[in-house]
Amino acid sequence: MKTVSTILILGVVTLFCGCKPHLTSDQKKQLAELDNYIATNAVAEKAKSERDDFAREVMLREITNDVVGLRSLIFTLVNTDDADTNKWSGFATLEYFNHFGGVDRTNMNFRFHVVTNEPFTMLLCAPTR
Repeated sequence: MKTVSTILILGVVTLFCGCKPHLTSDQKKQLAELDNYIATNAVAEKAKSERDDFAREVMLREITNDVVGLRSLIFTLVNTDDADTNKWSGFATLEYFNHFGGVDRTNMNFRFHVVTNEPFTMLLCAPTR
């Protein structure tokens, strides 16, 4: 049993230490381009994710201020693809308590805009009616 485990350990060590494939110069170049592409897109995706999170936070704040009797949020979506914040939009499906105590569901569309009052700049949104 001891010799079997020794052979297995030697086989694993051999695989990890000496069995690396040799890359051609074209393959190395393609690998470097792929690494660069991944790094560039990772930064862009992170920036978009941060914009989406911030816009969603502003939209949720507006929903809680605008909807009386808010029960739950079913679905939210923000679109921050454009560099112009005035073209950003949002959508939410929510449930609220109606005047009779029942629960109704509605959809709301939102538009974002920037308000600048020196020295502050604020991102605001409002439901489109």
